[in-house]
Amino acid sequence: KTNWPDAYKSDAIVALHGSWNRKEPAGYQLVRVKFKNNQPYAVEDFISGWLRGYRVTARPVDVIVGKEGALYVSDDMRGAIYRVSYQTR
Repeated sequence: KTNWPDAYKSDAIVALHGSWNRKEPAGYQLVRVKFKNNQPYAVEDFISGWLRGYRVTARPVDVIVGKEGALYVSDDMRGAIYRVSYQTR
C-alpha cells in the first residue's frame, strides 16, 4: 500500500550515510535509483541538505517502507527516525 506515484514503484531509495575520512565530504543524503526493465539507469537526489560545506546535520543509515506506504529513514547522528510521505497538491 502506498500513495507514491506509479513512477516511483520500481525505483529504490538509498541512504548515503556519508564519509568521515575524505578530504571532501560526500553522501549524507537519500538518492533515488531509477529502474527500467529491472536495470538501474539513473540516480538522482531525493533528499539532501544534510551536508553544507563541511557542516553535517544528519547521517542517514537506512530506509524502509512502512505498512501505510511512508518511508522511514534512520539517522545515527541524531538518533532519530524521519517519516517521509507523498502528498498531492
